[in-house]
Amino acid sequence: YIRTCLQAKESPHLTLVHTSTIKNMFDKEMSAIAAVVSRKSSNPPLPLPPKRRIPTQLQTCVWDVSCSFKIVLVKGSKVNAEESAKVQVRAGLFHGTELLCKPAVSSESSGRSEHTWKDNALEFDISISDLPRMTRLCFAIYAVMDKVKKQKSTKNPHVNKYQTIRKAGKVHYPIAWVNTMVFDYKGQLKTGDIILHCWSSFPDELEEMLNPIGTIQTNPYTENATELHIHFPGYSPHPIVFPPFDKILEKAAQIARASDCVSIGRGGKKFHIELKEIMERDPLSQLCENEKDLIWTLRHDCHENFPQSLPKLLLSVKWSKHEDMAQVSQGVLSLKIASVLQLC
Repeated sequence: YIRTCLQAKESPHLTLVHTSTIKNMFDKEMSAIAAVVSRKSSNPPLPLPPKRRIPTQLQTCVWDVSCSFKIVLVKGSKVNAEESAKVQVRAGLFHGTELLCKPAVSSESSGRSEHTWKDNALEFDISISDLPRMTRLCFAIYAVMDKVKKQKSTKNPHVNKYQTIRKAGKVHYPIAWVNTMVFDYKGQLKTGDIILHCWSSFPDELEEMLNPIGTIQTNPYTENATELHIHFPGYSPHPIVFPPFDKILEKAAQIARASDCVSIGRGGKKFHIELKEIMERDPLSQLCENEKDLIWTLRHDCHENFPQSLPKLLLSVKWSKHEDMAQVSQGVLSLKIASVLQLC
């Protein structure tokens, strides 16, 4: 009030009040506050209603499912192929760029844009229990035509700009590709029907035509995209899930106790020199299968003497064996953080 009057250049009007009056007003306010506080403590608020707990759903660990992984090709739609061509589908399971098992190939189908395959079940030579958490399923749709002799022509020199894949008197023309994950974001094995909108592919010299480094996102332009309808069969009455990390470590400890890893995986001086030579190579250099086997066999030596060997060790893991995957997960935890950060 005083500040407002001064800012307005007005004289403030004040009233003299006895101090006893002020004290009585203060005592009344404090007693009112005390009454409210005591009433709250004696009458606590009503508790919140209990949360409705969702009953725990029974689950099956993927390691307990020993049958082979398979999918069903329902149909293909909007396939851009000539009527005289036979259309096939090739499917492969990958972990990163590593092929986990031999690709599966469908039978041939005739037609213009709509295709179904007689042998529509594709079975892979890998057990469901050995599928890594980040397994991706890659598809390639291609047309198969008889090889035709080239006719000499100078009208259009760019007709054969792209080379196609030739096998046993046949010419394979890649039409489309698409990738999808085998496990969903919750680590649950996919089941049921799914429609994959494919990406257009161009003929090239890739042997398998599969594109494991491609995106797992389907083509957002669904109007003209080739559609591949597939079905993930069920293998258990309960959802099949990938085990959590603590279960993976328990599995690794169980394997270590069973194999007595203290007495294995150690090499002599000769192997130490060979291992050192491999580790000192450029990180981007390719490893042959024998070198990968040596690194994995001597993984304990790598852990103790070559902590910088983690990238090469991960390249040597047989990701199609869940026992090896569990053991390498345990080994990574015991490394120094600086060594692990080399992967970034």
